Amino acid sequence: MPISTPSPRLMSAQVDVLHQRTGEPVAIVAESEGTLVAAEFFLDFPASPVDHLMLLSPIVEPVRVTYPDWGRREGGSWPAFSCGA
Repeated sequence: MPISTPSPRLMSAQVDVLHQRTGEPVAIVAESEGTLVAAEFFLDFPASPVDHLMLLSPIVEPVRVTYPDWGRREGGSWPAFSCGA
């Protein structure tokens, strides 16, 4: 799934600078669309100094869009859900 943007190259440049400044391996945390960039980064730069990768809300099936069920619309808008106090 190639990405036609310079994002993996930019990520590589950032990883290299961080690694040079600290002398330590780099950990990457990627979220949503960023997980696609991270995946492409590792394909393009397999020898990078990254030792940990955490993917949050990864996109499993790119180019697939889903919306809430129309039957669940309330008052003309999508329902709001809360996950916290």
